[in-house]
Amino acid sequence: MDDRSEERRHGVAFSQPHAMAMADIDGDGLTDLVTGKRRWAHGPTGDEEPGADPVVYWFRPSRGPGSSVRDEPHLIDDASGVGVQIAATDLDGDGTPDVLTASKLGTFLSLNHRAGR
Repeated sequence: MDDRSEERRHGVAFSQPHAMAMADIDGDGLTDLVTGKRRWAHGPTGDEEPGADPVVYWFRPSRGPGSSVRDEPHLIDDASGVGVQIAATDLDGDGTPDVLTASKLGTFLSLNHRAGR
């Protein structure tokens, strides 16, 4: 991806977000978005960014001016990436949604250790 400012308005930009999940990651009552970059989705000659980190982010929505909504990015991992499916559900029984991804690099579990839990 190039460096056009409209593509980086949330502070991050990555190609190939082939999957997403929705869950209240931070417990604020609003649904958050979980997505990321797929590694080697189209091979070394078909990828826009073949050497870019395979990241996973969650985005927290917040109200902006007027009726606008802003999405604040939070990095979950910068080495696992996403495949074609992401799960966001409570896997360890603590009442918070954890993030599970499967990619060409393997299967990854990111436990949600929310403060105070």
